[in-house]
Amino acid sequence: TVSVFGGLAPPEMKVAEVGDGGDLGRRARRMLATYRPYVLAQEKDDIAYVALAPVLDALGGEVKWSDGDVQGSIILPDALITFTPGEPAALRNYQPLPLPAPVLAEYGQLRAPVKVLEQLCEVKIQASRDGNWFKLMRGGRKLYVIVRERMYSMEVSRSGRWLQVFFLGQPIKQYPLCTGAGENTPVGHFHIQNK
Repeated sequence: TVSVFGGLAPPEMKVAEVGDGGDLGRRARRMLATYRPYVLAQEKDDIAYVALAPVLDALGGEVKWSDGDVQGSIILPDALITFTPGEPAALRNYQPLPLPAPVLAEYGQLRAPVKVLEQLCEVKIQASRDGNWFKLMRGGRKLYVIVRERMYSMEVSRSGRWLQVFFLGQPIKQYPLCTGAGENTPVGHFHIQNK
């Protein structure tokens, strides 16, 4: 088991395994198909980190680095970028390039905040309103980065008696709610007595 961000390194996720695995999972898979190709990012301290190798592979670049190496390199059609993991600076075509956050070496791979890719690799980034996905574009190629921890969200209406589940900011399924006697749910904290 490998430690990452104070927890365990997450396995690659299958969307069908999230939620109820039934209807909700099927709906999520259909919606996810509109975000292809994609890679998953992981959130740490409200920052989305993504593995560099699959991102650069999809965008026409290459990472040269092995676990334990002091320096890493990124090879792009128009640039050679060298950096030291953990340092907030790089060299782009032998010119100094300050970075807003460093590239990190974690559980055998290089990971970078998504927004650092703008300066590091001159990638154009479009972010969703909720920050649950990013669209990266470079040289006519595109790649979606989906933030694992921000994929699902919920909204509850006590007066409307429903719970709305959202997947990547889009409504995916609505459930009726009512827990109180006489179809009235009072405000407060409750314990489930009978399951």
